[in-house]
Amino acid sequence: MTQSRQRGLTLIELMTAMAIFAMLGGFLFTLMRDSLGIYRKSRSSGEIYDKYDQVSQALQDDLTCVAIGDPEGPGIKLEFLQSRDRQYVPSKDVTLSKEALATAERASGDPRSFLLRFVRSFPGGEMNDTVGRFAGTYPGASQSIDGDADLAESRHGAIIKAQLKEGKPSKSDNDQKTPGLKPPGNLMEVMYFCENGPYDEPGTFTLYRAFRSPVGGSGSFCDDATIKAMTPEWIERYAKPVVSGLVYFGAVLWGQDTKQWDIERVLNGDGIGGRVSTGLSELWWDSRRARYPNFSMHIGDKSALFYEDDVFPRRIQFLMTFVQGGKVSPDARLLGSLRGTSRNLTLDNGKIFDNSGGGAVPTHLLIDNEWMEVSSGSGSRLTVVRGSRRTAPAKHETGSAVHVGRSFKLTVDIPAYRFSFDSQGGGR
Repeated sequence: MTQSRQRGLTLIELMTAMAIFAMLGGFLFTLMRDSLGIYRKSRSSGEIYDKYDQVSQALQDDLTCVAIGDPEGPGIKLEFLQSRDRQYVPSKDVTLSKEALATAERASGDPRSFLLRFVRSFPGGEMNDTVGRFAGTYPGASQSIDGDADLAESRHGAIIKAQLKEGKPSKSDNDQKTPGLKPPGNLMEVMYFCENGPYDEPGTFTLYRAFRSPVGGSGSFCDDATIKAMTPEWIERYAKPVVSGLVYFGAVLWGQDTKQWDIERVLNGDGIGGRVSTGLSELWWDSRRARYPNFSMHIGDKSALFYEDDVFPRRIQFLMTFVQGGKVSPDARLLGSLRGTSRNLTLDNGKIFDNSGGGAVPTHLLIDNEWMEVSSGSGSRLTVVRGSRRTAPAKHETGSAVHVGRSFKLTVDIPAYRFSFDSQGGGR
């Protein structure tokens, strides 16, 4: 009778098996790492496209409903304003009166200098709106529809009206403070501006939208006194965020003599100044033609009260740049310091400006607070134009964060536009 013999693994066989398992493990690790990277990149790209959709929907909804009014008809005259000189209150601790607020102007290249103001029709019609249909039901109404406790104020006015009808007027202090909403007149003022919000990373901005109805009167967005009163508390109370994660936001407008957008040139300041036609789009706009000398159709104070030559743009184009995660995750870092006059730089990540893979290559980069336009080069070595988008050239140290982000252009046609004067831009 024979007994079976059990044979173990030799050292060579054990080492061979371990090597095979190590190779498989490395392959699986690489596969999982690359898959996770693709997933994160796709998710990041999807989030940025979602942000763009939010901005696009808000702007198109408002601008396609711009109201210009009848210049020869009765009633309030409507305005359309865009500027790059928004004033702000530097601190939350300002104790000055509204008439004496300490304000300053943003630098023209700062996204926070952007300010767009216009009048649009009431969304959906005031009678189809929960708040709008109650507005104006009380003769002594004094509150505006502005996004701050509107529903409570509208119902309050309706209650007072019912009490008056029954011969029981309320005399409480609260009734005297909020006697309902004023009638909207089926019009609404809208304002867009950028600000570094309470949850924004340093160097990133939130696009805000504010609205009020009726048009004109005390607190009108077309009144510069209102702009001076835009304290952080005012923004928190009346303005609503549209989208965050912006590092740049600007817009240009199609005027009477515009033949091409050239949005980057105009945002850089080219073709701006006086009434000499350049064929470029407009960076400033004033429907009254009396406020901004940089507006090509500016006439002066004599046009402020003359409404027959009021002008409204045909279309508007926006340029916006988003970054994912704010400034926490730069796209690259600077290798070697960059002086204020130097035009050549080297990055530690050349993939973002490598055109060998096909597809769109970014044209601008942001280092600290300075935008630069890439004029030549690829990969990690680039030649740039300093101080793009009206920012100031500055010195940048080795290791400075470089942001490229994702840029979008959005063009919105404005159905209600008007140029009611001759081709030379004449007017009274």
